[in-house]
Amino acid sequence: MTAGVGTFAQANPSPAYVRYSGRVIPPAAGPEQRMVIQFSLYAEDSGGPALWSEKQTVLVGVDGRYSVLLGAGSSEGVPSQLPAQIR
Repeated sequence: MTAGVGTFAQANPSPAYVRYSGRVIPPAAGPEQRMVIQFSLYAEDSGGPALWSEKQTVLVGVDGRYSVLLGAGSSEGVPSQLPAQIR
């Protein structure tokens, strides 16, 4: 009989999401509207390549405010490989 010690990875880890709220200037005044917004995460404060990016269609209120779950645009969510200060 052989016994082994190891770690087991979860077969389907839960996707990671990041709640984010913001405000945009809607292209037209009026009632709530849907807008496609691209979200990107960067390692640097200014410029450099995006570490992660996704587009989402969000509901923007009459005041331009919206709230999203970053990572909800894919089945994987926000990649766990991103530095912790970004997630």
